[in-house]
Amino acid sequence: MNNKDLRKLIFSYLRKYPKKVCFICERVCVWDKKVRDFLTVKLLQLEVDDLNKDVYCNDCINSIL
Repeated sequence: MNNKDLRKLIFSYLRKYPKKVCFICERVCVWDKKVRDFLTVKLLQLEVDDLNKDVYCNDCINSIL
């Protein structure tokens, strides 16, 4: 790992941010694979998928209900 170019290339393949995070507690629900159970709530019927979806983990959903 002393080669800086090689290290930069290897770390470029790693994900920096998770794919899905709980809206309330901000725990990671999906990184590359599913980490915890979650529920996706679609609030509006818009064409853009990422802007109108909220993700909630099961712990937060159970505490709300």
